[in-house]
Amino acid sequence: MLLLPLLGGYIFVRFWNHTRIHILRADKDRLLIRASISGLINLIIAYALSIFGAWLFPCSEYSICISRWWGQKVPFEYSGVSFAALAIGATAWKPLNYFYTRDKEIDRAIQEDANPLELMLKRAQDNGIEVLITMTNHKVYVGFITHQLEPATPTNFIGIFPVRSGYRDATTKQLFLPINYSQVYSKITEDLDSIDTKINNNQKLLDDETILVENKSMIEAEIIGFINEWHKLENITNQFEVVIPVNQIVSINFYDKAVHTKYFLAKSTEIQIIRDVGD
Repeated sequence: MLLLPLLGGYIFVRFWNHTRIHILRADKDRLLIRASISGLINLIIAYALSIFGAWLFPCSEYSICISRWWGQKVPFEYSGVSFAALAIGATAWKPLNYFYTRDKEIDRAIQEDANPLELMLKRAQDNGIEVLITMTNHKVYVGFITHQLEPATPTNFIGIFPVRSGYRDATTKQLFLPINYSQVYSKITEDLDSIDTKINNNQKLLDDETILVENKSMIEAEIIGFINEWHKLENITNQFEVVIPVNQIVSINFYDKAVHTKYFLAKSTEIQIIRDVGD
């Protein structure tokens, strides 16, 4: 009978957002202890409810005796309380998750663990800040974090939507970013806007009551073609996402193009001029 409250306790701590992350991280001993504590609390609540129910609905010859009904149907002592504890643990987490939302609890777990990588990624994602990632092969990516952080599992890969990419000089470590994805995105956006304009113009023609039926069919076919083209371009944009293994990353830092151009790029140019004069 005690296995039922234990199972209910495990279900509760596994699916309640406030304890879910810690349970997924815990070893088997801590998992058993936390599930047992939750099961014990559920068992106490179930027992208290059974006593309150017996007091609220006392047995009489004119009504069903709720407090004795279960014992007559299921001849196991305290089985009703055990099943009630299981039911509480299996269902109570759901309404509680309205108050303990997944995103809020992920933020709390990241702040509590204070993992520098997770803190930086979360800050960059929440504030829309670009990050600069340097790889072990000197490859460099600049972009926005698309990776869905999950503190319950180790971060082995990072997804980014690249804005620029390049490399670092193997000797001086100077940064070069020759590939500009922003120009590609801008061109795709222009094409999407152009398609939207064509769709709207054709839609206005369809609304014209004087248009011939034959012409209306042609316009509808054109609209369908434009919509298909629009979806193709949108899918192309989504295919630019890059997944980077964490074990191949040398460093990650926030990136601001204006700051880099004004201070770091200008400084590296001055150093290069001094070297040239010296030579």
